[in-house]
Amino acid sequence: MSEVNTQTTSTTDNSANANTPDTTKEEEVVAKELLDKATSEAADYKKKWKALLSEQAQKELEAKEKEERMLEIEKENKSLKMNNALVNSGFSEKVIKDIVKSAVEGDADALAKAITDGAKEVTKELQDKIATLELENTEHPANGSNSNNQEITLDVSKMSLDELEKAFKEHPELAEKYK
Repeated sequence: MSEVNTQTTSTTDNSANANTPDTTKEEEVVAKELLDKATSEAADYKKKWKALLSEQAQKELEAKEKEERMLEIEKENKSLKMNNALVNSGFSEKVIKDIVKSAVEGDADALAKAITDGAKEVTKELQDKIATLELENTEHPANGSNSNNQEITLDVSKMSLDELEKAFKEHPELAEKYK
């Protein structure tokens, strides 16, 4: 069994030689096996502490990743619900995409712009449809006829007496046709 001798020296006496042992020093003797055992146990505890710390850090990281994934799923869910609600609005796919993206990100300015752009787009489409319908309902002269020989017809069932009288004055030939 080997022994380890640890000595402490005191440097309070400036006149003493540094190599000369002090007479007030304490001598401790510890068995090498006990020192090795204590060192080994300390290393084991340190490893266990680091492992626990790593496990705790891993658990925290996993919890954070789960929370981020849940937030991502919630965003996707909101996006899908909003997209479905806007499908029949008359907005184009691009406008719907912009509205949903702005709403999910919480960007109020971008959301307002996207809605305004969508409303302008829908309004223009409706105005174009109205213009097309008005054009379709406009009476056109028959092909090959000139405007002087155009036959004029009246729907007398929908006209008031004043309108009929005015039409007969403007076109006396109609008065003969509807007698």
